[in-house]
Amino acid sequence: MLDFKPGQKVLDVGCGIGGGDFYMAENFDVDVVGIDLSVNIISFALEHSIGLKCSVEFEVADCTKKEYSDNTFDVIYSRDTILNILST
Repeated sequence: MLDFKPGQKVLDVGCGIGGGDFYMAENFDVDVVGIDLSVNIISFALEHSIGLKCSVEFEVADCTKKEYSDNTFDVIYSRDTILNILST
């Protein structure tokens, strides 16, 4: 179980269409950045986010290559993606 605090920054690796990201942002008041390899999936997530008042951003990115500055995120979350990366 995650113990989110309002205002925390969350990175969701392999966010898919963003369902979990919207849930985290709306229910825990966190700022979420979702990344995924699929342009189509991220496009769908971006369309879904239009008009919502929660703090969610989406980006097409490869988590094995994407770099962020130290301390950019308080939490790094991934539901299934890490298993797929480790098995390749």
